[in-house]
Amino acid sequence: MIVLALGAFATGMAQQTETKAEATTTVKTKVTSSLGEEVSTKKTTKTAKQTLKLSPSDVGETNQTALKSAVTVKTNTTYSLDDNAFTLEEDAKGFVIVMEQNGEMRKVGVVKAMDQEGMYFLQMRERQAKGYFNAEGKFIVLSEAKMTPKM
Repeated sequence: MIVLALGAFATGMAQQTETKAEATTTVKTKVTSSLGEEVSTKKTTKTAKQTLKLSPSDVGETNQTALKSAVTVKTNTTYSLDDNAFTLEEDAKGFVIVMEQNGEMRKVGVVKAMDQEGMYFLQMRERQAKGYFNAEGKFIVLSEAKMTPKM
C-alpha cells in the first residue's frame, strides 16, 4: 500500500519542468585621445528557457513521453559610458535610451531611423548626432552638434 501511494505521489510531482540557461558577456573598450581617456562597457545577458512536460496520455506509465516547448531566448544589454549605465529599448521608429536616475528608470534620449538605410539620428540631452551601428553593435557617430536654446 505504501509503495502504491509513493508511486502515485511521484507521478503527480514530475509533470512539468522548466530548463533555463543564462550567459553573460562583458566587453570593456578603452580609447585614449587628445581629449582624454574614455572607457565604455557593454554587458549582454542571454537567457534561454524551455518548458518540458509529460504527455497527459502517459500518466501512470513507466516510459513517458516528454513534450518540449519552443526555446524562448531573451537578450538584455546594458551599456556604460563615463560610469553612466543605460539600455536601449526598441520602439516603432528606433530606440529609446533609458537610464536609472534617482532609483527610477527615465527616458533620456532617442535613436531614430533616418530615410537613408542604416543611418540613425541620436538626440540625448543637448546633443544631436548622426551615425550608424557597426557589426559589433556600437553606435558610430559621423557628425555631432550641440543644441543651443532659441531666444
